[in-house]
Amino acid sequence: MRRRVRWITSGPRFAVISDLHGNLEALRTVLTALDRRGVHDVICLGDVAGYGPHTSDCLALLRQRGIPCLRGNHDVYVASNDPLPWELSPQAAESAEADRREVPAADRRLLGRLPWTFETPGFAFVHASYPEPEAWWYVIDERDAAPHLAAQPAPVSFFGHIHRQGGWESGPAGLRSIQAPGPLLLHPDSKYALNPGSVGQPRDRDPRAAFLICEPARRRIEFLRVRYNLNRSLQAYRRAGREKMGLRLRTGT
Repeated sequence: MRRRVRWITSGPRFAVISDLHGNLEALRTVLTALDRRGVHDVICLGDVAGYGPHTSDCLALLRQRGIPCLRGNHDVYVASNDPLPWELSPQAAESAEADRREVPAADRRLLGRLPWTFETPGFAFVHASYPEPEAWWYVIDERDAAPHLAAQPAPVSFFGHIHRQGGWESGPAGLRSIQAPGPLLLHPDSKYALNPGSVGQPRDRDPRAAFLICEPARRRIEFLRVRYNLNRSLQAYRRAGREKMGLRLRTGT
């Protein structure tokens, strides 16, 4: 059964983060940036695991901060003992196998129990896409965005999975892509599918950690990036025997 959870915010703003991928240094930096902005409500769209060496530390930090998290595909790979999908890249498969060996059993069970979706009035949250959150379909172009927007259960959805900031608007003028970073004002007659980008493994040629802040009352979204100590993160990859997996952090590709 698909697990869907209601999420209640307590302040005028909330942040959306996604795709941490065991990059503790990047996660700490993003949360510090949010603290400085006074943003205390944060939601994570999943993929805590995979690639980076600090899955358990990232999970612990999310728990410490009371940040709810969805289930991403890499979380599923690490939580399960099933054969990995054949289409995984060698690096993704190696990191999943490494996390299966290194992440404690309790944390693996937690990853496997994370919900598929969150909802709150006016907003829906999913790791990959609607209408099938557990199918791991990518929302990359118009052909992907149209069915996602049609199926999302709220005017605005937030999705991760593709590691690229931006998104899509479906409105009176049709379907258009949204570029990031920068501010976005939500039109009341449009639907939106928005991606905060990746905290720990950006793939949009910008190595800075990515996230977004939503101000519902002002109907305003701000796409943000922050630099983190990349060298310290790469050292952690190297110590864990995952140096090859960390090389792409320098270029954001």
